[in-house]
Amino acid sequence: MKKKLLIYGAGAIGRGYLPWVFSEKFYDLYYVDVSKSLISDIKKKKYYQTFKISNNKYISKKVFPKKIYLLNEEIDFINNFDLIITCVGTRQVKNIVKNISFFKKDILCLENDPDIVDYLKKESKKKNIYFGIPDVITSNTASKKIKKINKLNLITEDGLCFIDRKLKIKNTKAIFLNQKELRVQWLAKFYIHNSSHCIAAYLGNRIKNIYVHEALQNTRIKKVIKDCILELSKMLIKKYSLDKKFTKFYGSKEFKRFSNKLLFDPISRVAREPFRKLQRKERLIGAANECLSVGIKPNALAVGILSAIQYKNIKDEDSGIKILRKALDKKEFLKIILNLQDGEPLHQFLLKNWESNSLKLNSIKNDNRK
Repeated sequence: MKKKLLIYGAGAIGRGYLPWVFSEKFYDLYYVDVSKSLISDIKKKKYYQTFKISNNKYISKKVFPKKIYLLNEEIDFINNFDLIITCVGTRQVKNIVKNISFFKKDILCLENDPDIVDYLKKESKKKNIYFGIPDVITSNTASKKIKKINKLNLITEDGLCFIDRKLKIKNTKAIFLNQKELRVQWLAKFYIHNSSHCIAAYLGNRIKNIYVHEALQNTRIKKVIKDCILELSKMLIKKYSLDKKFTKFYGSKEFKRFSNKLLFDPISRVAREPFRKLQRKERLIGAANECLSVGIKPNALAVGILSAIQYKNIKDEDSGIKILRKALDKKEFLKIILNLQDGEPLHQFLLKNWESNSLKLNSIKNDNRK
């Protein structure tokens, strides 16, 4: 008998990647989302295709969700499921806490932050919530050719899914790790992947690219991303004792996946919510502070931070960052908006290099016009 899997979030990971991890042979997939238009489209079409990149080719899978609920419609049926997976995004997690608190079985948290597990445990008063890392890039869209077949279709890498081995589930392609192993994978993903990935998107936004792989075709952007990966790899080796060969392999892998022309990974998806990405413990400010703490100058990261501050997208919920930047001088912006105080090393480092980094960003933009 198939297990019933309830997935909160019918976005890139939930809809595009998880059907490859939890096969239709063993699992029936049910979704919960907040987008009425997406729910309506899935109900009308009844299926979509997820295209996995393997050996530079697409392998497609038709997915027939058993049902998709608008958030809160699932509560009366929640204990009919065998496992819940959350992949709604760190800002949206608070909206599902009450709902999952009614669930009696295990919950797998695939949010992009292990602290979310502790938050969910505290707020839902549940102990059986486990962390997982989808080490994969999944686009929330696809090429025009693939979208023409079905606008619900999307593209994913042939990635890996690492899960805390305390969660006992069978018939999945996930890899189960102990806490130490999981931490290594998380550190690599959070810093080498997350930091460099969003910087590639912010730099691509400056030259009006649509997809991340387009940004990586720019020679100057390519250099910044390679330098970011190098800075972060050195920091992870020095501060967290990660293996040198592992970080070299991971960094090389990340650069290749950012450049993958088959992925069609939208810059708007990767760059979204710049305020969140610029928080003190996040992938930009946090990463730069970690580098400084072990004597590594975050030169490329500083370029990325400035590009995030200058991100332009009126459709993004953090689009106000542009208005605030214009209203405040750079010193006030760093202090009031990014909470970096005058005496902090990163505050001083960013101010010292502000003008030279602005010139670097302008040169990227100007080169692209030639």
